Amino acid sequence: MQIKDTFSLAYRTIRSNKLRTGITVAIIAFGIMALIGILTAIDAMKQSLKESFSTLGTNAFSIRYKEKQFKMGGPDKHEITQTKKNKGLKQRQSTTGLPISYEQALQFKQRF
Repeated sequence: MQIKDTFSLAYRTIRSNKLRTGITVAIIAFGIMALIGILTAIDAMKQSLKESFSTLGTNAFSIRYKEKQFKMGGPDKHEITQTKKNKGLKQRQSTTGLPISYEQALQFKQRF
């Protein structure tokens, strides 16, 4: 079978099965359209995250209030030390455990 015969057979098949050809072309077009839409949405989400993180800047830091600890139990019971959780978020521990005063925060801001 030559190439000319192959194309002739393909053309006759497409012409005789118009409905099947149309449905196949529509499915392929819809698939390509969905793929492009998904890739565009992913790129938009990446760009949005980059922009939101870029507003933080490189010198950004936050100061959080550390909840005080309290002890439960008496002299004859085992002492249990508890801290209040901030909605299940993991909090960083201070090296000294002392609260930061307003003057110390201002000095830190002036130095950096």
